[in-house]
Amino acid sequence: MQTWCAKLEKPRAVWLMVPAAVVDKSIADLVPHLESGDILIDGGNSYYVDDVRRAKQLAAKGSIMWMSGPAAECGGWSAATA
Repeated sequence: MQTWCAKLEKPRAVWLMVPAAVVDKSIADLVPHLESGDILIDGGNSYYVDDVRRAKQLAAKGSIMWMSGPAAECGGWSAATA
């Protein structure tokens, strides 16, 4: 993961497309390699309430989380990025 993240131009935008059950694990694997200003996009079908929680956790580290999956159509994207 470290080598892959290091190859991306900063600020990085990472599009995450994994099953909802492994989003938290995937984020936990990525976070040590993200820096302030990086963007993480959840393009899967996570429940928007979970993404709001994740967005708040990432915001505390200076990263931005953006929802793009089907749940975002329910208004979750705006809450996750607010």
